[in-house]
Amino acid sequence: MKQICLSFILVFSAIFVQAQDPDLIDFNKMRLKKTQTAMTILSGWAVVNIGSGLILQANTTGEDKYFHQMNAAWNSVNLVIAGMGYFRAKNTDPGSFNLAQTVHEYHKIQKVLIFNAGLDLAYVAAGFYIMELGNSRGTGIGRAKARGWGKSIAVQGGFLFLFDMTTAFFLSADTPRLNRLLSAISFNGNQLGLCWQF
Repeated sequence: MKQICLSFILVFSAIFVQAQDPDLIDFNKMRLKKTQTAMTILSGWAVVNIGSGLILQANTTGEDKYFHQMNAAWNSVNLVIAGMGYFRAKNTDPGSFNLAQTVHEYHKIQKVLIFNAGLDLAYVAAGFYIMELGNSRGTGIGRAKARGWGKSIAVQGGFLFLFDMTTAFFLSADTPRLNRLLSAISFNGNQLGLCWQF
């Protein structure tokens, strides 16, 4: 019976905290707004690279042509990802998260960004590897393509690494605020306590 009562209190408390705590809603609003800002920056980078890549690949030759070609292609994918992320964040109701969901979403985005940063370093390494392959191909279109594409992949990976790490740092600035929200709930094994500061 004690466990049933405790479960009821925990569920009720989570619903009550979700419905009553404007700080929780504000925290989620800020998190979603920061996500929108990050996706806007990524979209801007993508649009500039697509536009300049399409124009410059048509007006250059050799290695430069393939560098700009890959910039345009790579950022087509970035634009889709950024657009989806932006609209998901924009259309999400900040009041739809309870405390547990808020903590989960906050840590999930941090993990995704750190994982992506590792992938970004792999892109940089792959870009340099492809450039080196181009060096071993002697002359001609194969060499120019490998060097141009490799250079582009290294540059794009470097940008994405900076973007992901900066975004992770930008979002992690809210950790103290989340800790204050979590400190409002206490459980000592027998009692559940909620503390609101007015």
